[in-house]
Amino acid sequence: MSELLRALEKFEPKIKKRYFAIVKNEKILEIGNVEKDNTIELSPKQFKKLLDVGIENFLWKENKIVRIMKEKNLVIEPELKINKEQGYQLLGNNPYWPLSFEEKQENLYTWQIKSE
Repeated sequence: MSELLRALEKFEPKIKKRYFAIVKNEKILEIGNVEKDNTIELSPKQFKKLLDVGIENFLWKENKIVRIMKEKNLVIEPELKINKEQGYQLLGNNPYWPLSFEEKQENLYTWQIKSE
């Protein structure tokens, strides 16, 4: 029993990790576990979210972390189709190397944008 009491006397509670973000003009500049000037304390959940998504996607507004919603740029890739009426003759079937535009021939290709 005395061993248990000695172990309890030496026992130190685990210190919870604290996370901070450096904020300047609503912009989050840096996150970490060191408290500096102009820092705000974050919960572990907020810290993980900022770390996973990236601090450039968030702002500090009205004492809250707000995510910046960015517009998605749709990149439309053309689809290469075989056309027997008219189209381009390709060098070695390479879609990036058209040789000439032909009419009424075999193995002619055209590009068509996929419709949504």
